This record gives sequence, C-alpha cells and structure tokens, in this order.
Amino acid sequence: MVLPPATPRPDRLPLNDPNFPWERFESFCSDLIARIPAIVKECHRYGKQGNSQKGIDIFADSESGERWAFQCRQYDKYTKSQTQETIKSAKYPASRYILLLSCEATTTVRNEVGKHPNWDVWDVNDISQKVRKLPVESARYLIYTHFGTAWRTEFLGGSGLTTFVSSENFFRPLLNANNLFNHTWSFVGRADLTEKLQKFVELDQKRVAILPGRGGIGKTKLLHAFAGDFSNRHPKLELRFWMEGAPITGESLDELPAAPCVIVVDDAHRREDLRTLFSAVQQRHQELKLKLVLSCRPQGINRLSSLLTQAGFDSREIEEFKELKELSREDVKALACQALGSEFAYLADSLAAFTWDCPLITVVGGRLVADKKISPQLLERDKGFQKTVLTRFTEVRLGQVSDLIDRERCQSLLKLIAAAAPICPDNEPFQQAAAEFLGVERPVLVKDIDILEESGVLIRRGDTLQITPDVLSDHILHEACLTARGKPTGYAQQVFEKFKSLTIVPNHVLPNLAELDWRIRHASGEETDVLTDIWQTITEQFRNASHSDRDYLLHLLTKVAEYQPKRMLELVEFAMRNPATTTSLEDDWLPRSQQWTHADVLSQLPELLRRISYTPDYRTRCWDLLWELGRHESPEVNNYPGDAIQTLIDFEKYDLDKSRELNQAVWEEFPRWLKARLAKALE
Repeated sequence: MVLPPATPRPDRLPLNDPNFPWERFESFCSDLIARIPAIVKECHRYGKQGNSQKGIDIFADSESGERWAFQCRQYDKYTKSQTQETIKSAKYPASRYILLLSCEATTTVRNEVGKHPNWDVWDVNDISQKVRKLPVESARYLIYTHFGTAWRTEFLGGSGLTTFVSSENFFRPLLNANNLFNHTWSFVGRADLTEKLQKFVELDQKRVAILPGRGGIGKTKLLHAFAGDFSNRHPKLELRFWMEGAPITGESLDELPAAPCVIVVDDAHRREDLRTLFSAVQQRHQELKLKLVLSCRPQGINRLSSLLTQAGFDSREIEEFKELKELSREDVKALACQALGSEFAYLADSLAAFTWDCPLITVVGGRLVADKKISPQLLERDKGFQKTVLTRFTEVRLGQVSDLIDRERCQSLLKLIAAAAPICPDNEPFQQAAAEFLGVERPVLVKDIDILEESGVLIRRGDTLQITPDVLSDHILHEACLTARGKPTGYAQQVFEKFKSLTIVPNHVLPNLAELDWRIRHASGEETDVLTDIWQTITEQFRNASHSDRDYLLHLLTKVAEYQPKRMLELVEFAMRNPATTTSLEDDWLPRSQQWTHADVLSQLPELLRRISYTPDYRTRCWDLLWELGRHESPEVNNYPGDAIQTLIDFEKYDLDKSRELNQAVWEEFPRWLKARLAKALE
C-alpha cells in the first residue's frame, strides 16, 4: 500500500515508492495508456515476466491505425547505456516506441532517444502531467485504483471517490480479453430486452426499471450491451453506473452531469445504502430528470420494490422486467462457437447442451476447452460439467499466480475472500483478522491481495474488492463450507467465529453464509446444516445479552433477515416477549436517562419484520407482529422508517396493485386515526 504524500499537492506520482512493485507500475502504465483520449483505441499488456516479450511490455493501437509499443522501466536512475540497450532489445514490430520511466529522464537519456525518430520517452514528470490532462473522472479513478484515496485527493485536488462513473470506466476491468472471464465476446440473443431497456429510457411516465435474473444468467453482459448503444440512441442523455463501495453523499450527487441522466445499479440486491440513493433521486428528479436501472437476483425484487415505495416512487413509475431466462439453444450454440474457436467448434452442440442454463459457464467452459485446460472428452460423458468448469476455473486462476503466491496460501485466501466479500483491503482490523486466520504476516497478506487484483482474479469496485465473476465466488464458498455429500466441513463456523467481532467493519461473513444456505435450500428444496451451529451461537448470545448488546446484534442481523426468515422471525418474537435482564458495561457509567432500554431493542424490529416479510409465507405473521408493536402508538408518532405503523403503511402502498388490502383481522383493529393516515398515504 503506497503511503500518503508527504507534502500537499505533490508534482509527481510516487512511481518509485518501495510499496509500489514493478508489476503494479506496469499495470498503472497500461491503465494510463488505455485512458488517453483520442489516441489509443485498444491497449494490451504483452505477456509477463518470463515470457518472450520481444523487448516490450505493452502495445496499443491508435485511432489512426498505428501500433505503439511501450517499455516500462522502474529505476531510481536510468542511464544512457541502459537506454541504448532498451532500444536495441525492441524486436516487436511497431510504428512508434515509447520508453516509460519511473524516474526523471536525464538530458543524456533524452538525447539518446532523440537519435531515433520513432522513439520517445515519458518520464515520471511526463507521466504525471498526462494523468492530470485526463478527463477528471478517468484521472480520479486511475489514481485511486493504484495509489489510494490520499493520493487521489492531494495529487488531483477535491475529495472523496468518484461514485457515478461512465460505462467505459465501469466495464474497463472486465474487458481484458486475456482473462478467462471477460465481456469482450459478442452479445448473443436478448436483443429484444436491450430494446426494451432503450424504450424504457424514452418513456416519460417510467422512472425505474428492475432487471432480475439469477447469478451467471447474463445480467451484466446485458447492461454492457445496453450501455454500448446508449449514446447513439440517446444523444441528449447521460449514462452513469453507481460504483459499489462508493458512498452516496451530497458531493457525490454533485458529480452527476447537469443533464437528464440514467443511473445503473448492477447487483442492486447487494447494496445496503439504496434508500439513500432512492431518496436523493426523488429529491433531485425535477432538477436533474434522473432515471434508475436496477439489476438484481430474483430474491431482491421485493426489497427493491419496498424501498422504492418508501422513497415515494409510485408503482406506476416502476417497470419490473420479467426474470431473465435462459438463452435459446441456438443462441447458446452461437455463444459456444465464439468461446471454443475454430479448432473445437465441432463441440458447440455438446457444450450448449451442458451449459444451456448459464451463459457464463458456456463462455468460461468453452475457453477452458479451447485453451486445452479441460479435456474435450468431458463434454461427452460428464453430467457435472458445470461444477467441473468452476473447479477448473479456480485451478487455472491459482495457476496464473502460482509463481507469485504459494498455491495453498492462495487457495486459503480465495476461500476467505469468498466468505467475507466484498472486502476493504485497506481496512486494518480486517487485515489483522485475516492475517491471523490464514497464519501469515500482514505484509504478506497485503501483497497477496494486490497480486490477485493485478492478475484479474479480484475486481475493484470503489474501495472494495471481490472475486470475479460472482458465480465463481459462490462456488468457492460452497466448496469450502460443504463436502461433496452436502455435509458441513466446519469452515463456516471457523470463519464466523473469527470475524464476528464488532470491531471488524464492514463484516459480510454472516450475510454471505446466510445467502449460501438460502441458495442451497432453494436449489435442492432441502434444509442444510451450514448455519446450525452458528445460529445456536447467535441465539445463546442474544438470550444472554443486555439491551444495548441486543440492539447492536439486531442491527448486524438486518442483512440476514431476507435469507433466514424463519430463524429471524423466531428471534424477533423472542425479543418482543423477553426483555433483557442483564446489564452492559455502558450502563455502569451512563446516566439512567441515556441507558439502553427494551424500547430501543423493539425499535429495531420493524425493519427486520419488513425484510422477513419479503418471503410471502411469513408476510401475514409479520403484519400481525407489526400491528402488535405499533397499536399503542399515538397519532402524532413520527413517520421514520423504523416505525411499525409506517412499515404497515408502506406494505399497503407496495401491495396496492396486488392485494388492495391488508390482513383483514389486522385491518379491523385499526383505529379511525390510523385508517385516515393510511388513506392519506395512499392518495
């Protein structure tokens, strides 16, 4: 991790910082070259150390059709003789050659380069200047990605992280054709859906589109195709993607262009700060004319709709697309042909037959066959081909970095990241806990994570990292937690025990394990034991906790309620009926008026019941409990989001087009003032 600048507004980037290894320098140079506007059309790294690279590190095709070659040299000093050797070693055919130096170029170096008409040198000063000349959004994201927040702020000015990025910057990490998983393959099928999204943008009465689909079905690729044609279809509109890990603030909203804009939120079901975004879009709609496109897994639809209702969106403004289904067999075959290449095109029918329900597996499996990482014979007999592809995909990823990270250590790290993702790699409590869990030193952990990001195994979104694609992350976590016969390995309990500490923020371990349990139950229809021991620990901890500890524990369990409705409902009912009897350390020094009470615990329950009720089987019981919590509230009670009665009102507003009425037994008990309040809310 590069340390913050020692002086404000430094003139040069720290390209020779001891914490900025050569691999990172080359990666930075590649990202910079790819972002230079009106010059570079495509940019690629040419192999890696140990390959025969013909004297270059990077090549790029210019808009004029020329090919440029770049050589990266990270030295404290660079001499005339080194320059001569660099020029002599360049055997790669190119129209122009550029020497990239991490240090200052001396006059002797520049004079030597000047003897060769098709050569140039960009030293640390030139490179720093070129970064400052980039479009603001590109420069900010580039510096943040490679040097961190402090350097982004001091080197470029301003503060914070770019929250809303262009489609080019959002998809850039996914457009490296050398990676097994990428989005460079041609879009196949679903032209009708991209057309519907483009039509949605044109409809004045529609403001939100929800695009549901399970993991690996192609939601992100569909958004990529939608973005690719957006500017041609809507020249007067702007398109921005909300970068995961970047907070919604007043300043981030000011980043939005002063023009009608469509904001895309990919994997919206994973976002916890959607309420803030939705409220901001509502407040600024008249000023900016904002629209939202939300992709999510199917289990997130009810939550998104509920949050939109709370934010004041009318159901008539929301376009809920049908769940994204499988491609046609012909489309899957066309996709398989792309991935397999000409040599193995004869296997397209077999590959399509095994992977028809998951385009991601079609592409990755085809690439593995084409690269001879999977035997073609597997397509003739292996009924578990999808699992085989994901397992082999993981092994190939491990092989890509095996010369830089010990294979076993890398495998352990990937399992941990799958369990804790998205991770904040710069978060010191996480670093400390992760290093202890893996049995390595913190500097080793930090370097290993950096290598995995550099190799494309991890993708950065805002200030977080996660395994890409997310279906691979799901597979790694599943394999870590369960045996081939579906029995718990004990890994889930181990990682939960290590990361349940409240000092580790953010903590995604329990929600990830809860979602794993949910996926298995919905795929097989059978109960699992993944969370049995963990939930017993949680229940015992809650029963013996003070009011303040219960309040905080319920807050942490909010993300779990959607995936564990039965267990959470039991915990909610226990919390309602059984006030805490123990005291906390805080109670020993806080005045009585400021101590936590049973009422503080109860205030957490409406939001939990809201999320539990996203599972239809539990909705009526949740309404009953909400009424029980709120029936003694006065008409003057504030309508804050956690209010039980307000939650009931939100349900009625959300269900208006579906059921038109609440549970009849609950409705009959509503006092006159509450019915009036409901009627006003529904106007």
